[in-house]
Amino acid sequence: MTTYEGPHELLVTLRDWEYEERYARYDNFQIGSESEEYALKELGEYSGTAGDALAYHKGMKFSTLDHSNSGMCPRNYGGGWWFNQCVDSNLNSVYRTQGECFEMPKILWSTWKGFNYSMKFVEMKIRPRT
Repeated sequence: MTTYEGPHELLVTLRDWEYEERYARYDNFQIGSESEEYALKELGEYSGTAGDALAYHKGMKFSTLDHSNSGMCPRNYGGGWWFNQCVDSNLNSVYRTQGECFEMPKILWSTWKGFNYSMKFVEMKIRPRT
């Protein structure tokens, strides 16, 4: 996905339940190949307003419910992600409503709202770096 057209950048946009929006941008985002189990190889430099909750996961192979590279993390945290002794972030987890924010599998970006908050909206966008 990110290996053929040169360097890529990643933009993560997050929105909380009060409709405040923040972002995290990484200027050299690279995911490994299938044979590398889609490891999070590079992030480059972080910039943004949400804090860097992805660097903790750098180097980790992608794990899913049916193929875990990280023990029980996908099952305990609700989906596929680059788990590193489980999470600082997880944008592929269970969508929770505002009242369910303390339940564990949730959409999480710890450097903005901590570990007990589930985001209302998130998106990840990648593109070739210009």
